[in-house]
Amino acid sequence: MKKWSGIVLAVSLFGLVCDTTFAATPACLVKLAWQSSSDPSVTGYALYYGATDGPFTNRLDVGMASTAVISNLTASATYSFCVVAYDANSGESDPSNFLTYTAQAVSSLNLSRVQGSGMSVSFNVAPGAACQVEYTDTLNPPNWQLLNTATGDSNGMVKLVDAGASVSGSRFYRAVVPFQSSN
Repeated sequence: MKKWSGIVLAVSLFGLVCDTTFAATPACLVKLAWQSSSDPSVTGYALYYGATDGPFTNRLDVGMASTAVISNLTASATYSFCVVAYDANSGESDPSNFLTYTAQAVSSLNLSRVQGSGMSVSFNVAPGAACQVEYTDTLNPPNWQLLNTATGDSNGMVKLVDAGASVSGSRFYRAVVPFQSSN
């Protein structure tokens, strides 16, 4: 097999999903995508990844797929990824570009009524992580709208008040942390 090095690895736009149950180390997952090789000798792809401060410790064989979902990433930890193509003899191509990614997580949201009217929305993210809070009045189908943007304080706490929340109506909330990539 030729040393095909044209694979370009990227984090999928909607790639980050994190477990909404907040524990000491929330588990995140990320979806990665790359363009398939046009080399006819390619019989599959393998994704290599690991903590940025160490060697690649994991290899995921994805066959002919051009996407992969990596789960159980630790929030606030930084990972490196690359993809290789391989042939029928298990010969591997040169690696793709190296992607460095920091997993961000959001805790479950805590909601409480504000004296008078409104709703207090609080949650934890990684300290210094930028995020946004969105709301919808229905989940069937949801129509998410931006309530506000925020940044986690030095402890990772975010607290916002939705003064537009009605005492009699229902409103659903979600916190979104955009993916962080150094590439």
